[in-house]
Amino acid sequence: MLYNVYIPSPPLAAYVKCIWSLQVDGEPGILHKEKILPDGCIELIFHYGDKYRQYDSNEGYVLQPRSFVHGQMKSYIEVGPTGHTGMVAARFYPHGLAMFTKVPMQELTGLVVDVHTLFGSEAMHTEEQLGNARNEEERVAIMERFLLGRLRAATPRMDSVAYAVQRITANGGNIAVSQLAAEVFMSERQFERVFLATVGLSAKAFSKITRSQNGIKSAQAGKTTSLTQLALDAGYYDQAHFIRDFKEFAGVTPMQFFSDTHTMSDLFTGS
Repeated sequence: MLYNVYIPSPPLAAYVKCIWSLQVDGEPGILHKEKILPDGCIELIFHYGDKYRQYDSNEGYVLQPRSFVHGQMKSYIEVGPTGHTGMVAARFYPHGLAMFTKVPMQELTGLVVDVHTLFGSEAMHTEEQLGNARNEEERVAIMERFLLGRLRAATPRMDSVAYAVQRITANGGNIAVSQLAAEVFMSERQFERVFLATVGLSAKAFSKITRSQNGIKSAQAGKTTSLTQLALDAGYYDQAHFIRDFKEFAGVTPMQFFSDTHTMSDLFTGS
C-alpha cells in the first residue's frame, strides 16, 4: 500500500488541506471493507484504478462513480475495493469546496456526487488526463491545474466562516454558536445560515464531529489509557455523553472501535 500526502500550492492552500494519493496492487482482499468516519472535510476523489463499493446497513452495496465529490458526512460509511486501487484526491478544509463551485454545500451533505454533474466537461478532461498519467507527480500536477482553474474569488462571508471553523477547531469543538456569531458580527440566525451553506454542516454538528475526532486522535497518540480520560480529552464533561455521540458518529462504542483495525481511517486522520 502506497499512501502519500502533498501540500497544495499557495493559491490553493487556504482552501485545500492536502492532496493525497492511494495505490494498492493485488487482490481486493488486501484492502478489505473499511469504515470511514466523518472528519468535517469534503473530498474530491478521482479513481484511475478500479471503482469502489459503498455498503449499506443491510450489507448491500452500490458502486461509487469513478470520480466524485463526497459531501460532508454526519455518520460513518463503509467502502471496499473491487480490484486495483489507484486514486488521487483533494481534501478540502471544511469551508474550502465552496470556493470551487456555486452549489450550496448543504445540497451535497451525505451524498456521493459524480464530478461530471458538478464540474462538467472540465472534470471529464481531467479524469482522462489522470488515467493517462505516467506517475504520481503528474497526477498531482493535473489535480492542481484542475483546482486552480476552478478557484473563485474569496468573499467576506467566506472569511467569516473560515475564521469560525478555525475557532471551533482550536477550541476542540467547545465554543458556543452565539459567541462565534458575535465574533464575526452576525446574528446567530444569519451565521448558522451562512455556515451551513459554506461548510455543509451546522456549526453545532461540525463541533460534535470535531470533539469525536479529537478523541480518536488522542487515543491513537497514546495520550490516554482510560475511557473517562478520553472523554475529557475530547472536551466532554461525562463519559456517557461521549459514548453516545461517538456511537452516533462511528456506529459503535469507543471500545469496540479501538479494538478493530481501521486502515483507511488511520491513514486519513490528521491528514
